Amino acid sequence: MTSTRAITASGESSLKVWDTKSQEHPLVHTFTNAHPLGAHHVVVDVDSGGSTAASSGFGQELVTWDLLEGKQKAKLEPICTSFLSARRLTLVSNDGSTVDGSEFLLSY
Repeated sequence: MTSTRAITASGESSLKVWDTKSQEHPLVHTFTNAHPLGAHHVVVDVDSGGSTAASSGFGQELVTWDLLEGKQKAKLEPICTSFLSARRLTLVSNDGSTVDGSEFLLSY
């Protein structure tokens, strides 16, 4: 969340961006089918002024989003899917500072 936008993930495949400047908080953009199996976490890089977000999905993919342009920046697909072990992935901004969150991804 920033002073002007909030992005939400609710277990469905789409992510929604809301206007936080207005008292009504209208929906301003939807990233349709962002995560085909559903999204479970989303964070915003406040160091970039809140212009970049990252989300993780139940398909173990990680996607970064340009919130100003309303488009996908990059997508990292899982190498494999297995519930045998876990690794920790921390989202990091371009300048090397940590983004507002981390996520456990299951991998083989």
